[in-house]
Amino acid sequence: LEVGDQVYLANDLLEVKVDRSGVVRSLRLIGGEEFRGKLDQLILGGKELGIADEIKPLVRGPLRAIVKFTWRPRPAMIVEKYLEVRAHEPFLRVKLNITFLKPTRIGKGFRGLSDAIVINTTLDEPGTVISQVPGGYLVELSGPIATPMRWHSYELNGRGVALISEGGVLIHGLNPSIVLGKTTTDIPCEAFNGTYLYKYLIYPYNRSLERPMWVAERINRPPLACSCSKVLLLKPHLSLEFDPDVIFVNYFTLDKISLTNTGDRATYVSIIYEKESIVSALIAPMEIAEQWSYRKG
Repeated sequence: LEVGDQVYLANDLLEVKVDRSGVVRSLRLIGGEEFRGKLDQLILGGKELGIADEIKPLVRGPLRAIVKFTWRPRPAMIVEKYLEVRAHEPFLRVKLNITFLKPTRIGKGFRGLSDAIVINTTLDEPGTVISQVPGGYLVELSGPIATPMRWHSYELNGRGVALISEGGVLIHGLNPSIVLGKTTTDIPCEAFNGTYLYKYLIYPYNRSLERPMWVAERINRPPLACSCSKVLLLKPHLSLEFDPDVIFVNYFTLDKISLTNTGDRATYVSIIYEKESIVSALIAPMEIAEQWSYRKG
């Protein structure tokens, strides 16, 4: 572990270079795979968080090295980011604490990601960055999108998808992201307090590719995460009723929903307007079903 104009962490398998804003600029495996760009960049209210108020080495030892970045962007807000490299592990461990000392609103109106807290990733060269969301599914923004049941999703100007939990945590924007903001389709403003803890790993997903995929894998449960519900709110007064043990929601937008029956038996799925079922379908095993949902009235 070295701290100077930039932070350098390394073990026998991995080398990581981080700037003083806490952004990973380079992550290289001894085998040659390398990420270059901006990885794990923190954005608050549409702006980069900037250089940390404090950078403190916590552990320098033969088995692990830990460095802590601290920001105080607002009077009642503290952001702490811990980067850790352990011996013989080919990945970077990240722990992020976001603490609100009093109930705080992120932006006014909260009508979009510009008012949210975001962790963003960009590549300097062509490549793919993917991430594993808490439901256990890989999300690849340049390809098929998987949406676990407990998450809402919406399109970002047709250029990406955000997955939002009912409990107030969102993962993914145009690039793999973690965003704090409880929301439905209209993204209402919320007041937050307490400490929100994120733990995740950053590592190459497929080392056989010419250009490796880099994964940010969440390893702790989302704060305030709701248990998986049998009812998914698509929009105000419109919901989907299904068996979450066998039905997988591929995606849904304001106008369309796509489902897959991953079980070994047929099962019913219903679209409910207010309390009335307007569409009910029996989906066969491994069948993919798509349905347009029109506004009633």
